[in-house]
Amino acid sequence: MKIFILLASYRDKMLKTTIESAYNNAVFKDSLVFGVFDQSYSNQALDYKDLSYKQNIRYMRMDPEFSQGCCWARHIAQTMYNDEDYYLQVDAHTIFDTAWDQNLISKLEYLRKFHDKPVITGFPHAFTIDDNLNVKDKNPIQPQNLAVITLNLPSKNDLTPDNNTLSLLASHRTGTLPCHGYLISGGNVFTVGKVIEEVPYDPFLYFQGEEQSFALRLFTNGYNIFHASDMPIYHLYSNSANDTRLTHWGDKDSENQRADKWWIYSNRAKSRLIDLHQRKITGAYGLGSVRSLEQYARFTGIDYVNQVIEERSGTGTHIFELDHRQKIEQYC
Repeated sequence: MKIFILLASYRDKMLKTTIESAYNNAVFKDSLVFGVFDQSYSNQALDYKDLSYKQNIRYMRMDPEFSQGCCWARHIAQTMYNDEDYYLQVDAHTIFDTAWDQNLISKLEYLRKFHDKPVITGFPHAFTIDDNLNVKDKNPIQPQNLAVITLNLPSKNDLTPDNNTLSLLASHRTGTLPCHGYLISGGNVFTVGKVIEEVPYDPFLYFQGEEQSFALRLFTNGYNIFHASDMPIYHLYSNSANDTRLTHWGDKDSENQRADKWWIYSNRAKSRLIDLHQRKITGAYGLGSVRSLEQYARFTGIDYVNQVIEERSGTGTHIFELDHRQKIEQYC
């Protein structure tokens, strides 16, 4: 039993903290495999060779001016996968509760009693740091709240080519049972390892639209999205007082060294998302054949084909209240 932990890091000072937190708080320490793609300068690179578990770390580094963004980096990191049983995708500014691995495996294996390919996701709770980058507070809103994703609807309730990316928000629902979902949080994904082969990350996306694309491709490939309570993962959000991490689009140091500016990749990604909806992308990065976009529209109220969003998609209640044991095909 192995867990492949994907970490695509962009000049992130919390990268080593994330690795140490995952390893030190795991029950099955020898089962962890870290796939780390470190976009940093050589003098800022992850120093992992002094760790007693360095054999658990697969590591690649690239100067940040050669980076093409978040999705591209995750795609590169996925190439370090080697048939591990489980796949965990988190950001490089994440910490973990004790026994987090046992917790997530237990949740996923419970769902696999009813569904072949469940995916557990959702916005993690927050943590904060002090001036020395030490973890200060973990902030679970309620231990048994169910963190789910909902939509910030476009003002005209449409999905035009100029308005095809959706803003995602966190919603919290009290309960102990998992529930069906319909969108993905890219900073918290746990599922079976074969997802990397069946739904590999699209390197031509950038940032916005990443989670929409991934959700659609998972859905059409027969994966079922779920949200669960008591999640053992915490995220350092960008509004944290001492969070000074850099982003690909905000890094002035490397911007002038790049062949292409960040908005070139962002504009390409917007077109890429439209092409996905219009079925112009074929092969590994296109839609699957198990379910259709029309089924996704009936299930969620998000109709990419006719470029319409129904009001019910703004809360997701019609999905979250379904029996988590039931196949979604009966609803779409």
